[in-house]
Amino acid sequence: MRTRTKEIKVRLTEDEFSRLNEKVNRTSMNREAFLRKMIEGVKVYERVPHDVWQLTIDLRKVGTDLNRLSMMATWNSFPDTARVKETCSALWKLVDTMMQEFIDPKTAMEIYELRKKKHSPKDV
Repeated sequence: MRTRTKEIKVRLTEDEFSRLNEKVNRTSMNREAFLRKMIEGVKVYERVPHDVWQLTIDLRKVGTDLNRLSMMATWNSFPDTARVKETCSALWKLVDTMMQEFIDPKTAMEIYELRKKKHSPKDV
């Protein structure tokens, strides 16, 4: 038996309907679930883009590599320089990709200049 027995019909302008659909399309919900969440006052989050998931996976891989390298250094079994350079290079590539995707160009350029002065991957 259905728990939701009440039905309402709402009339929207073309603009309102378009805005509603835009908001719904940015989530992983259908229109009905979205409206129910709004009625309940629940914060609705946008669906995370696939690119962000891929960046997260890549960052975890680099983080794992860096953790392994640091453990090797701790155990006095120093890793080879080529592997350290390769891991740092991969990390900086991911940072660059994230800056291009999520940070405005002016701020990205300021960060890039600062990093260039202090933490260039060529210094490793």
